[in-house]
Amino acid sequence: IKDDYILFVGRPTPQKGMEYLIDASDLIDPSVQIVFGAVGADTKDYEDRMKDKVKNKKNILWIHELLKEEEYVQLYSSAKVFVCPSIYEPFGIINLEAMATKTPVVATKVGGILEVVIDQETGILIDPANPKQIADAVNELLKNEQLRKKFGAAGRKRVEEYFSWEYIALQTKKLYET
Repeated sequence: IKDDYILFVGRPTPQKGMEYLIDASDLIDPSVQIVFGAVGADTKDYEDRMKDKVKNKKNILWIHELLKEEEYVQLYSSAKVFVCPSIYEPFGIINLEAMATKTPVVATKVGGILEVVIDQETGILIDPANPKQIADAVNELLKNEQLRKKFGAAGRKRVEEYFSWEYIALQTKKLYET
């Protein structure tokens, strides 16, 4: 893995929108590597199609194995940007994982992502199935280290304040009390 990379972690399924990040790869700064930590496809057909799409992409590295937790933490924390191009996402814990490591997020405006990522505060929200918007958002963050740090710090703070086990336990307790 190169020093400068963006990261995607998730199952290779249509829901996760990998294909749109692959399509965006031609528009993303070519000096930056795109790393996929993607394993556990729902169907072999989709995974094979994605493997075929990345075959000639020199800037994409696909890790086809389940990693240890500390290896994922290292991937998240060393990435310049985390990208979640999902077209459907009930919650999207991967965004929280990225934010917890102070990595800014580019994610789609769908489902539970809207509860996690705050546009222009912890990352950049984009329309689903839009490779150009993915590339534009990623390139904007790659060019602006100060913005990456600002989003990263705000993301970590948001995770600590609203998604820690302590906070969740307090909210659950309040719910039972009502």
